[in-house]
Amino acid sequence: MTVRLSLAMIVKDEERLLGRVLADAATVCDELVVVDTESSDKTREVAEEHGATVHAISWRDDFATARNASFAWCNEDWIMWLDADDVLPPTTLRAIETLKVWLADQNDIDAVLAPYHFQFGEDGATLIWQSRERILRRSAGFKWEGRIQERIRLDGHQSVFVPELVVEHRPEPASRADKRDRNMRMLEREVEGGHPSPAALFGYANELYDLGRHEDARRAYREYLDVDRNPGPDRYWAQVCLAALSRQFGDETTTRAVALEAIGEDPSRAEAYVVLGLHYYDHEQWSKAAPLFIAATTTKQPTMGITRNPDYQYKAWDYLSVCLDRLDRRQEALDAARRALPRNPDRERVRTNMHWFVDNL
Repeated sequence: MTVRLSLAMIVKDEERLLGRVLADAATVCDELVVVDTESSDKTREVAEEHGATVHAISWRDDFATARNASFAWCNEDWIMWLDADDVLPPTTLRAIETLKVWLADQNDIDAVLAPYHFQFGEDGATLIWQSRERILRRSAGFKWEGRIQERIRLDGHQSVFVPELVVEHRPEPASRADKRDRNMRMLEREVEGGHPSPAALFGYANELYDLGRHEDARRAYREYLDVDRNPGPDRYWAQVCLAALSRQFGDETTTRAVALEAIGEDPSRAEAYVVLGLHYYDHEQWSKAAPLFIAATTTKQPTMGITRNPDYQYKAWDYLSVCLDRLDRRQEALDAARRALPRNPDRERVRTNMHWFVDNL
């Protein structure tokens, strides 16, 4: 027995990429629903060629309204949402097939959370990803909230995180720039209009950070942290980013204070340990930096919020190896360097360090 799954999408002028995601989704979804928000290209034709039912609405600079419309037109037991520039890897398609069978016996589960990979290194490896609500029980009546940085509240609903259900966000470069400009205009209007939501402030700070407007991002993260006092993964990420930016600007007091706040917010995560460790590393305070990197190596990747992969995979081990070498603990430095090798894009430097550690044992 298996549940039936609808795909819900909102699109505009996506003729170039839409066929890619629909072709993959059609192999696991029983219904394809595409809501077109005033496209001027062949988006509708591409969607229909791939078997989607297309509905048209006016675009009102409101993502939640558009997504709620797409959900309202779905008819199957469960709904999965995607964007036109998303990619479903083969492993994800297999995971969805397995999940559909498993969900048939899960009467208490209303939402499936999954990794959303959206920033990649030159070698193609995922650098940053976020846990998102991805597949939702239609009868639970979930509603999207927020004109921009839209979300679904899962309060009171039981959910499950499925790490294999990876969705990759891979827009074309030109499209990425256009959408970023659009999102920034919407966020600026939301923030400057008075009484912006915490989600809008958080998204605004993240966009500024990604655009390289780091001084503006520092102010935006501070404003968000002043407004949203609720503990959670967004607050933790804002603290990590503010600490990292403060380190970049040489503001040592803020770097230490905010990184420690982030560790207090969630001591089970690696990013804040790494930021604070790097602060002491900058000042060659090896005995203070090493325990922080060690703490980072003991953490496990979370299932909620935004996550920076290198901090869990190799970065802490890499810096720890240098600290241990400076503390004349070269056997331990060699072991740390060995652990830093997998998935490290700078393997040759690490191997060179390892030779140094061996020669100086």
